[in-house]
Amino acid sequence: MAGQVSAVVGAVASGQMRTIRGKADEILATGTHGTAVITTASPLGKTVRDINPNADPSRLNDPMWLFTVEVTVAGENPFPAVFGHRVPLAKLATVAPGVRLAVAVNMADRNNEVAIDWVRSPLP
Repeated sequence: MAGQVSAVVGAVASGQMRTIRGKADEILATGTHGTAVITTASPLGKTVRDINPNADPSRLNDPMWLFTVEVTVAGENPFPAVFGHRVPLAKLATVAPGVRLAVAVNMADRNNEVAIDWVRSPLP
């Protein structure tokens, strides 16, 4: 598993794997809400500024991380997802395997398009 995560981190960092650049706010507004438990979380070595210099200035220094999670939404069996997402500097200490997050999912691409609601996360 660690080797697979390393390969994905390399692909995202090099630009070989697509990301949902700037789409998290849209998914949070229109997606299906649920929860996710972190399986793995790895820093990508980039900040929001590196990925999207036109992002909200308050987020530009937030580091980008690669997450693998188990997502649960009403009416569906739990499913895995892998995605890159910013982590607010104030939340870095809370990112670890087993932590439960509030999320929204684009169900049309539910294994890749997940957005973390950092205002409500982590969940108790």
